[in-house]
Amino acid sequence: MEILCVDTLIHQINACVEGYLRQENIHFTGDDFERLNAAYAKNKHYSTGVNLSHAPQRGLYVACRMPATTAVMQQIFAQLPADFLPETLCDLGGGSGSAVVAAGKRFPALTDVTIVDENPHLLCLAELFFPLLAPQINVRTRILSYVTGTVSGAYDLVTLSYTLNEIPESCRELVVTKAWHMCKGMLVIAEPGSPKGFDVIMQIRDWACKHNIHVYAPCSHHGQCPLRVGDWCHFHARFPRSTRLRQLKGASLGYEDEPYSYLVLSRQEYPPQGMRIIEKPRKFPHGLTIKTCSPEHVHTHPIRKKNPLYKSLKKSKRGDLYQGPITRSLVPAT
Repeated sequence: MEILCVDTLIHQINACVEGYLRQENIHFTGDDFERLNAAYAKNKHYSTGVNLSHAPQRGLYVACRMPATTAVMQQIFAQLPADFLPETLCDLGGGSGSAVVAAGKRFPALTDVTIVDENPHLLCLAELFFPLLAPQINVRTRILSYVTGTVSGAYDLVTLSYTLNEIPESCRELVVTKAWHMCKGMLVIAEPGSPKGFDVIMQIRDWACKHNIHVYAPCSHHGQCPLRVGDWCHFHARFPRSTRLRQLKGASLGYEDEPYSYLVLSRQEYPPQGMRIIEKPRKFPHGLTIKTCSPEHVHTHPIRKKNPLYKSLKKSKRGDLYQGPITRSLVPAT
């Protein structure tokens, strides 16, 4: 199976969404978009899901959020080991199926998927989109709360995509424990790339390290995170904006960068991949500097133009791996 690039997949999603909006005669305006944005801003401070009880709200949601979250999940999946070839997946809180669509394009052996969500309207959208976006996958949907419900089975890949931030903090470890017990291979957790989203990821990372669970990514170590004070670890997934999205946002750029934080837990232990670049490289007159995370410190590495690594590193971005030598410490771990 061909693994599609992010742009190609997002264009396909946008076409599916536009077809759905026309078929259902759904219309919304820039004011509707601002109200959705306000709901998401509120959700940064209070663990409540966004109201999607009406068709225009759901249409706006999939038009604005499904391309972004799919791009994020595809970028995360692209970093998983080449020998990880899942055949089964369970997506908890899967909604309209962004994680499943991204996985379907990334993993050629994936054929059996279960999506769990308590919103039947979003699951109906998933069932509508999958024959168009991932026809090779046998998808089962379950209308069930992933917090209070019981999901049985064992899966190669389990995902929690943009879900843990919508539930109370006291429930998160319970949900992740359920997900880990179902997982035979890897558990992928993604959250918004905000301080709150990073706090959610850190809570789960602490839980994983406490239980000696292997953290595959993005961390290069299992020690205490040196970014706990004054900063947060987040990355960006770039995806093409649809004409509708540009109009709703009053935007001129044809692309958007979606910030996210994530964690990948693995049953199999893998050797360290290298140090993770956690900031866009900064150029200076005779080279550039990159900022990376390692077990003891956050480091800054000056790379001069005569350095053999310069050509490749000047094209690097936040989230890439650095395999070069450690230079000087920027922020000591505490």
